[in-house]
Amino acid sequence: LTSILFLLLPLLISSQEIPLKSRVNSSVELPCTLPPDTAIISSIVWRRTSEDSDDVLWSQGNDTPVTVTDKERFNTDVGDENVTLSVTDLRLSDSAVYSCEVLVITSSQNMTDELVTRQWAITIYDVPSPPRDLAVNSTGSTEVIVTWQPSEHDQNSPIVHYLFTASSLDEPSDIDKAETS
Repeated sequence: LTSILFLLLPLLISSQEIPLKSRVNSSVELPCTLPPDTAIISSIVWRRTSEDSDDVLWSQGNDTPVTVTDKERFNTDVGDENVTLSVTDLRLSDSAVYSCEVLVITSSQNMTDELVTRQWAITIYDVPSPPRDLAVNSTGSTEVIVTWQPSEHDQNSPIVHYLFTASSLDEPSDIDKAETS
């Protein structure tokens, strides 16, 4: 007596994490491309994973209703070629890894299950806060020493240099400009 066990597992279609930068208050669209021979979409899950949390933003399955987190800012469009997540009014706290997991049945030879996944590492940035503890000390009639402490919050936008402009109180034009790292 011989037994044969058939184990049907979905084929995994995956890609590497895609880096993406966007500014606070802007929007992003993340398209999760489906196989060309997709016949049925069984389930869709959009996630946001950060150091602090792992949130399901949007999900839909055969037997479950659509679940959406923050309907005002997160929208999903299910098309024939893509399942796209749109995020509007971006905030610094939206910096995270976003992923889609779409289980599809393809119309190829055996109506195969395929799990489509895609990930984006999104960094949201804004203007850094100003330098702190700015001090100007005169060392003579033509020189000054300027000292400061770096910004307290870089807002995911590291400062690469500072630009100083000096003007004379007697003359309206610029005297000199200096850059520093």
